[in-house]
Amino acid sequence: SLGESSRTDNCFSAEKQLTNCCSSGIYAMHVVMEESKIGSEETNDTLVVLEFSPKAPSETKDWLTALIKAPVSSGGAGLQAKLVPNSLKGSDTLHISANTKRLLVGAEKLKIKRCLKNGAPVDFCMELSHEFKDFNDDGEGFLTESESEQIVFLALERIKPYEDGTVPGYPEVKLQKHRATIPKCLSSGIITQIFPLHDKDKLKALEHKWIFSLSRKQPLDDIREYFGDTIALYFGFLGFYSLSLVPPVLLVLVFGLSGAHEQTKNTVFAILNLLWGTVFLEVWKRRCSEISFNWGTLRAGIGIEEVEEPRPTYWGEKRISPITGQQEYYYPPWMRKVKTYCISYPIVILCMKLATVVVLLYFRFLHAVESQYANVGGIVATVMLILPSIFFAVMIAVSNTLYRKLATFLNEWENHRLESAYQNHLIVKLVLFYFVNCFYSLFYIAFYLQDIDLLRRHLGALMITSQLIGQVTESLIPFIMYKSRVTKVSKEGKKIVMKTADLSNEIERQATQEQYLGTFDDYLELFLQFGYTFLFSSAYPMAAFWALLNNVIEIRTDAFKLCRIFQRPFAKQANSIGAWQAAFEALGVIAVITNCALIGMAAKSSHWLPDMTPVNAVLLFVAIEHFLLGVKFIVSHVIPDVPQWVQDEMARQQYKAQLALRSQGDDLEGRRSAWKETTL
Repeated sequence: SLGESSRTDNCFSAEKQLTNCCSSGIYAMHVVMEESKIGSEETNDTLVVLEFSPKAPSETKDWLTALIKAPVSSGGAGLQAKLVPNSLKGSDTLHISANTKRLLVGAEKLKIKRCLKNGAPVDFCMELSHEFKDFNDDGEGFLTESESEQIVFLALERIKPYEDGTVPGYPEVKLQKHRATIPKCLSSGIITQIFPLHDKDKLKALEHKWIFSLSRKQPLDDIREYFGDTIALYFGFLGFYSLSLVPPVLLVLVFGLSGAHEQTKNTVFAILNLLWGTVFLEVWKRRCSEISFNWGTLRAGIGIEEVEEPRPTYWGEKRISPITGQQEYYYPPWMRKVKTYCISYPIVILCMKLATVVVLLYFRFLHAVESQYANVGGIVATVMLILPSIFFAVMIAVSNTLYRKLATFLNEWENHRLESAYQNHLIVKLVLFYFVNCFYSLFYIAFYLQDIDLLRRHLGALMITSQLIGQVTESLIPFIMYKSRVTKVSKEGKKIVMKTADLSNEIERQATQEQYLGTFDDYLELFLQFGYTFLFSSAYPMAAFWALLNNVIEIRTDAFKLCRIFQRPFAKQANSIGAWQAAFEALGVIAVITNCALIGMAAKSSHWLPDMTPVNAVLLFVAIEHFLLGVKFIVSHVIPDVPQWVQDEMARQQYKAQLALRSQGDDLEGRRSAWKETTL
């Protein structure tokens, strides 16, 4: 970690900086009169950097600095912060850190799991801190760097005013009671970015084992320690999915060398491919359970959402919780449901309808152009024949971008309490629209035009083009933009590359990197690829080959962009891929229906059932479809989601944890009293 000296100002300085805020009653007056014992001890490690707008006045910077330093009990974050100028951007940055005791308090609030001395993993508890394995006298080094950064970020997001008011220096920026201050400053442009720092030595070691070692498996444990659970699980899923594509690709090669009729080969391949897709999703759930258990995030009988803290932008009226007896923010669930199901989803359905209209306009445009220029030579005719595809691609890109903003706005407006619920609802909204926007044209060709050759060409072109565009936009363009930001051009036109040594410090270099927005777009890309591969596999078996080839490259390019191009993201806890699992499973069910319909259509016109009537074709389709859906249902229930050895080990660990906690019952009250005397 980068060493940055972080000094805590005295109470007099904090009082002066918060005068405007306190006099208006926004934060508690005693915020400036007491110094939290948790946050008063200094540390030398900068964990998180907050960058102000170059236009932010000193009044605002001093106010926010003092607020971050203020005790948690007074509405602050209880952290340490040092204001440092950024010579490269002409703005100031806050170098934020926290001492060990403050981090341990945050670890308990986050319910981070650690093993007791007897080996049982339990939620970390300050009262029993010395009963945990590897916990020394002061707890130094007990938490990983990514966990410490996550705790600091959570503390920043939990800063909320007690009353309505304004930001000092920005009278037009309104602060609402009980709503997060830092996100408001970000959305208002007062703060330009917040990011955790990369550790150059650890990152270099991770790159060596991950990016530059093609023969090794992905170091998921190292990825998790550096980037957190969510990103590590994404790469675990990507690697497992890529490995599962090997059998379908081998089938494509075997069938390609065989002398059987093409339609027969495609039909057999589609059935085997659909069954294999079902097995893949079920086996992944088992593998995910094993990974989460080894990381200590798999909890008996509960999901990660049941130990989550409320989202920082979640708002409501303060009340006393009937469960915990503590103060909490409450927003009526019925009001959220009215917003979600009576307003948001009807808007989503309307957008899906508009997407189908765009597709129909595309095919009308395509038909008109082909009828006029199909038999005409020359450059003009060639350009006109390409124009509909360009129009369609542009419309998809524009509509995806606009809808993404709309879906995010609706999701935020619904005011979901937990981050997991927020993400799940956003996934549903985007998956519904993207499914129609990206796949409706394929359904139109397959079942309205009933042109299998056109379907094969359109699917191949769409899949390959989207993958190429994805590689360019995800890695190449961000890399070029990053290089341009750290490269100066002299008056003579000569480029001067600003290496780390040329910058004032490493923090300024990392401030020029792009922010990584999370795994959402990466999962969405895999979801669309899964659809291209399985929805119409009877028409285009080669889709599995292109998917595997793309994923082999994707693993390295995604790793490269995380390590070299983007800022380090904040770690997040997770024990599964969340709603994406259900999205992939739903796509698998739809794939059974579409492929069976294609098989029924092909059987009617093929050489091996030339006399089949339309009624018999429908009966064949229904029979095959029911058989495959029945197999999917049986497989999903025969294969348990959690392996037996994991269930046994979890029960054993729970028993050991109960024994350990019972043995501490005699001195638990004494530890609690001692802890209270030394903290708030």
